[in-house]
Amino acid sequence: MPYTIEFNAARKRIAILVAPPISEYDALECFREVRAHPEFRADYGMLVNLLAADRLLSLAEAERIGGAMKYFFPKHKIAFVRANPGMTKGLEALRATSSPSLEVGIFANLGEAEAWLAS
Repeated sequence: MPYTIEFNAARKRIAILVAPPISEYDALECFREVRAHPEFRADYGMLVNLLAADRLLSLAEAERIGGAMKYFFPKHKIAFVRANPGMTKGLEALRATSSPSLEVGIFANLGEAEAWLAS
């Protein structure tokens, strides 16, 4: 899964743009890279752009990714933007598996996700 990571200190935002093909392994590797990055800050919100995603997450993949998010990003706000409404089920499983202190939002467009992260 090719991806780009952008840190924006002025907006306290980490943006991750995901390109196909997506995989659970690559998602976990991306999260490790974000967490280890020298610009990472605990008070930054994260925007994960899945608009170009080429497949749905299985429930098992979503649960494992949610568990990793709980470990890597406690007390963060993470917004997932997806184009395919079919992705919502896997992302809901990811949200349920993560921690109560981790806020996960699922959005159909970037504007809604940005507004939620800014709130």
